[in-house]
Amino acid sequence: MSDVVTAEDVTDPVSIGKRLKAKREELDLTQVQLAARLGVSPKTYIFYENGKRAVGLKLILAMNALYRVHPDYLLFGIEHARHEFGALKDFIATFLDQLADEEVDLPPESCAAIVADWYREFTLGKALPVEVAMFSARQVVANSKKLSARRDT
Repeated sequence: MSDVVTAEDVTDPVSIGKRLKAKREELDLTQVQLAARLGVSPKTYIFYENGKRAVGLKLILAMNALYRVHPDYLLFGIEHARHEFGALKDFIATFLDQLADEEVDLPPESCAAIVADWYREFTLGKALPVEVAMFSARQVVANSKKLSARRDT
């Protein structure tokens, strides 16, 4: 028997079922309750949890949409992905609060780009402070005003 863990070891229906069960218990739901919320029959859900049926993409996406369960966790057991969304949520909340506090009128596409840049750096282990994002936001607004003034002349 090998000590090497393969993709099949973590993505097999039994392993995924164990992670589904762990998440369901963490949510303090019964199998019947979670099945109803996911739009599957209780019998089907029980088969998923017991590893007797492979989980489909629809169920994985539903778990993500309803409970913020990252597909990496269900499919591969990667725990860190679940925590990254918490950090992202915290960053977005802080960033939006500071934009409002400083009355920075940042276009939505620029806001999304700054958040995406922050998240990319975060996943690489280089979390930037919100002050860096605010600096970028103020620069975008200043440049936008300069362009607008040039067009008006």
